[in-house]
Amino acid sequence: MLLRIIASVIFLMTFLPTSWGQSLSSGQKIESYMEELVSFGFDESHITDISEEISQLLIQPVDLNSANENELSRLFFLTPFQIKSLLQHRNKKGNILSVNEISFIPGFDNELASLMEPFISITDGKRRKYGDGYSKNILLSNIIFYDKENVFPGSNIKSLTKYNHSSGKVSAGLTIEKDAGEKFLNENYYPDFLSGYVSIEGSGILEKLILGDFAVRFGQGITIWHGYSAGTSPLDANPMKGVSTIKPYTSSDENNFFRGIAAISRISGFKILTYLSDNKIDGNIKDYPGESGKYISSFYDNGLHNSLSTYNKHDAINELSAGINISRNIKFINLGVSLTATQFSLPVEHNETTREMFDFRGSRNFSASIDNSLSLNKLYLYGEYAISSDGGAAILQGVRITPADRVRINILYGNTGRGYSSFHGKLFGKETVNNFRRGVLTNITADLAPRLTLMAGILKQNENWYGYYSGTFGRSVKYISEVSYELSGNSNITASLRSKVSSDDTY
Repeated sequence: MLLRIIASVIFLMTFLPTSWGQSLSSGQKIESYMEELVSFGFDESHITDISEEISQLLIQPVDLNSANENELSRLFFLTPFQIKSLLQHRNKKGNILSVNEISFIPGFDNELASLMEPFISITDGKRRKYGDGYSKNILLSNIIFYDKENVFPGSNIKSLTKYNHSSGKVSAGLTIEKDAGEKFLNENYYPDFLSGYVSIEGSGILEKLILGDFAVRFGQGITIWHGYSAGTSPLDANPMKGVSTIKPYTSSDENNFFRGIAAISRISGFKILTYLSDNKIDGNIKDYPGESGKYISSFYDNGLHNSLSTYNKHDAINELSAGINISRNIKFINLGVSLTATQFSLPVEHNETTREMFDFRGSRNFSASIDNSLSLNKLYLYGEYAISSDGGAAILQGVRITPADRVRINILYGNTGRGYSSFHGKLFGKETVNNFRRGVLTNITADLAPRLTLMAGILKQNENWYGYYSGTFGRSVKYISEVSYELSGNSNITASLRSKVSSDDTY
């Protein structure tokens, strides 16, 4: 399913004047396609994450013959062992000469090689050095006008501008965004959303230093995972996470990134990721009844500030965050440890309702986790186990089995227990704060013939908070089976059977 999403988004972008579109019709096409994906069971936020990842890769492809592990991790659909296998192949046999060669590397196949093709470049592998006169500048701009009555403080124009400069080991980027109905400049003469970074590649112990805005990905994502997170569809063919990394932030999500300083280092075979962030995020601020002082009643992650009430939520909370991830790869085993800490400028409080009685409260939160992955021929195991300062625990454990060359099986179990909170973490595509649930994903993909593919999957999820209060569990079960036959080129015939059963015992 992920492969088809990526292929479809690429198809759309291929026919746009720029990677972001320049006209109303182009914007409408993208919105229409995203809505279609949501109707098939994908969360809108996750589809947006995928399109952002794809857009950035199309703008700045990964050079397979010069990229290190951090650069290869931008190919977010690759597992740690696939990246390691690619690096080992390159070290032993020299530069990769064609896309076809990729399919013969252990852990890769024709389908994955074809998926990678739009996002990679294959050069002589010689890195240009800072100061040799080489530089590259990319400017992308998208302006969409919504033809409807304007009752908001700003214009009906939605605009997004991105600029990227790279020169040897130094790169810098800038993102400016305004949604329809928002003011372009606030009273302090700042754009509604302004993001930027400077990234410097190092040598020796320090591999990369980032100043400004950045995205963080630790382990399997239970503690921190900025960006796309699989697990929302029964047909997710690649639910495992990629390599832990920190990278410059280039998206326009106004609340799901860090701002400060981050570094990637290597010492005696250990990969060390560290960051310190001091960022402002959106939220609802209220006064304590009958008392002095204020508190955070809820967070606001929509990013839309087109009315007085939503404008007052803009950058209302100061979020101080720090974290470290230490990992080591030994042959076919990868182990990692993560520690994260978050402090808000005001305490978080909630109403004493049934749904919120176990939600996070306070101004500080700590979480720690151990992640692991194991590759044994046709078996790939991966997982993460975490605890937070409130005593809650979360677990994710998955397995990918390839019993035959044309058959792939995925089994994924996840459980966010009562009291576990980790801001910016994700499990089964959902945030791991105030979201107590468990789920099981099982699917199979079988190539019955050269052009005939069968996919079937089940995703069962339970809302745990019901059981903590009443002894019952709200649950949902999604079934999808699909047969696809490729005619030629980008044409295919698909027949699918879909079913969803859910119950909400909320008393």
